[in-house]
Amino acid sequence: MSQKTDQKTYIQEKHLWFEALEFFEGGLALFDEKGICLEENLYVQKIFDIYPHLKERVQKEVLFSLQEKKEKVWEDGLFLGKTIFREERVFLFLKKKPFLGEEFCSFLVHELKNPLTVIQGYAELLQGDGEKETVIKGNKIFFAAKKMEKMLRKLKALVFLEKIEKKKFSLQEVLKKSVEELAFLYPLHKVEIEGNSDFLVEGDSDLFFHLVSNLVENGMKYSSEMTPVVISYQEKEDGWELRIQDRGCGMREEHVGSIFHKFFQVDSSQNGSGIGLFLVHKIMERCGGKISVHSKEKEGSSFSLFFQRNP
Repeated sequence: MSQKTDQKTYIQEKHLWFEALEFFEGGLALFDEKGICLEENLYVQKIFDIYPHLKERVQKEVLFSLQEKKEKVWEDGLFLGKTIFREERVFLFLKKKPFLGEEFCSFLVHELKNPLTVIQGYAELLQGDGEKETVIKGNKIFFAAKKMEKMLRKLKALVFLEKIEKKKFSLQEVLKKSVEELAFLYPLHKVEIEGNSDFLVEGDSDLFFHLVSNLVENGMKYSSEMTPVVISYQEKEDGWELRIQDRGCGMREEHVGSIFHKFFQVDSSQNGSGIGLFLVHKIMERCGGKISVHSKEKEGSSFSLFFQRNP
């Protein structure tokens, strides 16, 4: 084989390797014959930052594969690893071990979805009945089913937070869908959407729907029925911004810095799990966005969400 052909083959293999680095859903790295890392994807870098001890374990397994000239599957705490020896090189595959709780939650969400839809259907039939008492009962069942559906959506968001599916979707369509669903739970509250133009955004529409619904519902819970929750959005040169504002009770300054903590509740008398805003913050982190909040007691709160435009 000529030197020119060797070089061409090397370039083709390197190109495929870089594609794998970009799209592999886990840790992927390449080591030379001395155990020195030549390439690694972002997943590996982040894991080593969070779990520095894992770097030592990886180095040990890489050297083992180099010495024994064979592959090995191993595990360390939360992670599964595999080192593969190929032509004086070692490929590393690293992935988080499946968590039984995640599998159970995923199963639970799936299995409860269908019967919940049936319950909502029968509740709607009762709502259409002419008798007043039957309609009231139908409304109560329907609202309870909607709350259950909202809880399942939170659970689903927790389970699939690491598995974001990016697709283009209509911003206005998701905003309107969120407002329409919340209207069933808060029929006397008003929500205004400021912005006539629609545009496509890229991301996970289900997680975005959950994000908007959570912030709008918070505004409704802590506001008077006389003051609307306002959703506004605008395109910017390097991305776009979404703002959700209410004129409710607002928050004290010392609470603002804690609202994104898990299980934190400003008002414990309100029904809630304390994970809503925690999930909002986590979703924004996973999307690479930024969220800020401005709140003043007795004047209301404003949440600003900025999303970077994809290159």
